[in-house]
Amino acid sequence: MKVRFAAVLTLAFLAVFCRDPEKKDPSKAGFLVVNRQVGNSEKTVSPDGGTFTIPVTCDANWTALAEDGLSWLSLGERVKDGKKSWSLPVTVEPNEGEYPRSGSITFKADKYISSVTIVQPAPDPVTLNKIAGFYGVEGGDVPLNGLRQSSSFHSGGTWAFRVLEPSALAVYALGGIPEELSSGDVIPSLSYKVLRQGMVEHLETFRQVKVVRSTPTMVWLRLNDTVYFVVER
Repeated sequence: MKVRFAAVLTLAFLAVFCRDPEKKDPSKAGFLVVNRQVGNSEKTVSPDGGTFTIPVTCDANWTALAEDGLSWLSLGERVKDGKKSWSLPVTVEPNEGEYPRSGSITFKADKYISSVTIVQPAPDPVTLNKIAGFYGVEGGDVPLNGLRQSSSFHSGGTWAFRVLEPSALAVYALGGIPEELSSGDVIPSLSYKVLRQGMVEHLETFRQVKVVRSTPTMVWLRLNDTVYFVVER
């Protein structure tokens, strides 16, 4: 009898503790983790802008809303990564101004609120110059203007940018530029030369040239505070 009674108690215990758990009200959150943090956080993006994702972990319905007036920032459609995890795409436009900027995205789930502040530094002042040319080289500027023409020549994994001055039969050329460039890259060496009437007048090698910014149509390169290059692809 004692054995049988113990068996009955065991079955009763299992019946109580193995029942299906109560379903949570999906409108009420048990937690909200945004940008892998509980509470407010910050994310810095490149002056070039781009698209990135913010990870969200939550066991209930949640919303995301960008701060009013952020014309340079937009939210995409969330992507479900798992049972309680999502990715929210965020697109930030390039910062074309002289000053840094920031804005917040607010996430809400029931009584839980979290925000991510998007910080975008100001671009390097060099990138504000949209006129192709060689600046500060040989103590002067050689910008592209109405009297000059430009061209680029691609060969193998590198290319050269040239500013042509037909009236003086002069060519200013920057060569050895890698095909694949990203902001922050450092080019070990670039060749610079000036030809007049087909003869080399000046030849120089620039070393450790920094890629300040790179777009499909233009590249900004800096040698130092006074010498930089704005080249068209």
